[in-house]
Amino acid sequence: MPRADDVSEENVSVTEQELDDLERIGHILLRWRKELSADAAAHYAFERLHATFAVLGGNDALLADGAKIRPSPQALDGYLRVLVSAPVEVRYERLSRRSPELNRHSDEWRVRMTDNEPALRLKVDMVVANSGGDPLINAAELVQAIECHVTRLG
Repeated sequence: MPRADDVSEENVSVTEQELDDLERIGHILLRWRKELSADAAAHYAFERLHATFAVLGGNDALLADGAKIRPSPQALDGYLRVLVSAPVEVRYERLSRRSPELNRHSDEWRVRMTDNEPALRLKVDMVVANSGGDPLINAAELVQAIECHVTRLG
């Protein structure tokens, strides 16, 4: 389901069946799910790319629940993993804006607001702080990290 500030050129909402079909015909590079409650999950995927360089944005479930990554957790090997860290106030405001219909007392709200950063820090190459205000993170720092990563890959 699309959210208030989704960018249509970057985010396409499809049903789980449509996602299954796209995966079956080879259009999906990477797929994962985030458990939102005992009976609900959100499904995410990256389309197979025809580019030599891409920046892909995921969520905490992509790193925290490696066993739920398809085709496998090793699909993340070779990627620069950057954690964008934000204080709870920033995350609260962003979730409130993106999903105004979401009940603040629901399991999904609790799951989306859970701070998994301490565990995720061990699984990333770099942490960038986003303290709110301008939605763009420190672009120069990120570009520098990407350049180092590309150089390391040769």
